Amino acid sequence: MTELQAQWYQRNKPKRNAEFNARYHTDPEFRFKQLCKRRIQAALHGKHLQKSDKTVKYINCSIPWLIQWFQFCFSPEMTLENHGNYWHMDHVIPINHWDLNDPVHVLHCFSWYNLSPLPGNENLAKHDTIDTEQIQRHVQKLVDFLYLWNVHLPHDYFDFCARHLRIAGKPLELYLPLGQ
Repeated sequence: MTELQAQWYQRNKPKRNAEFNARYHTDPEFRFKQLCKRRIQAALHGKHLQKSDKTVKYINCSIPWLIQWFQFCFSPEMTLENHGNYWHMDHVIPINHWDLNDPVHVLHCFSWYNLSPLPGNENLAKHDTIDTEQIQRHVQKLVDFLYLWNVHLPHDYFDFCARHLRIAGKPLELYLPLGQ
């Protein structure tokens, strides 16, 4: 199937690029999403690391913290070097499920705690759908990471996760690390 997708992509590349460019220049929300994604990826690869960079504002943490979070979430096959080839940076609750006109939604959508490394093939298959199992695993990983570093998040992010799980009929159950 992947070979067929690659062939289709190559045949339709000029058309897709033209559609992308037209939308980029006419749809402000789409442009904002693309700029945020590019900034986060550039920062992850060590580009544009000035303290004043807007990326830090969007991801709500320093680049070293984001890298530490990703490494905490990595499967054994994942490394920083194989980002883009083996794994992609995934928005656990996809961008299309947020209201980007609401500053609170923008904060949570692009913050480090809504990002997770995901094998590229899984990320491409997921696209902009809600994966309830992924949300449950992500929230548990997040709780473990926060406990390890004694950090707290805005509780409303967990509320967003819980809401998506409730809609799917799977309530959010947090398992706190031992000793908490």
